[in-house]
Amino acid sequence: MNRKGFGQSQPPIRDAKKFMQAFIERVATTQGDETQVHQFFESNRAKLDESLLEALPLVFKALTAEKLPETRQNIAQFFQAFGALIQQFPLGDRLLNLELSITAYQHQVVVGYWQSSGKTIFLNSFLHVTTVPTTIPIGVMSL
Repeated sequence: MNRKGFGQSQPPIRDAKKFMQAFIERVATTQGDETQVHQFFESNRAKLDESLLEALPLVFKALTAEKLPETRQNIAQFFQAFGALIQQFPLGDRLLNLELSITAYQHQVVVGYWQSSGKTIFLNSFLHVTTVPTTIPIGVMSL
């Protein structure tokens, strides 16, 4: 782990960023088909771990940094889809899946609050996925 500050460590995000980029691509190509996305989770179950949980906020920040508002919103929708789909994933560590879901929702909401009426976005993000994006945001796959 990279050391920073007073002995605090920052989780490496390279693998987590690659995982989320692959997730975004899978959701876009399958139009969010739950079965196919769950197959993706199953084949990458070893990557659904504590390090992904720690790195997820940093990945979100990296993917949305210096992007246009529309691109940030699109990425936030993919994080919302991740939150909904990992919450429903029946395999692996159920508690960890729920923590990943909550973390993804929390970061999706940040963009929603920043860009729109926060209460509506917040409620929609925790109740259900309203739309699954099918277009990969420009620049996301090249990070």
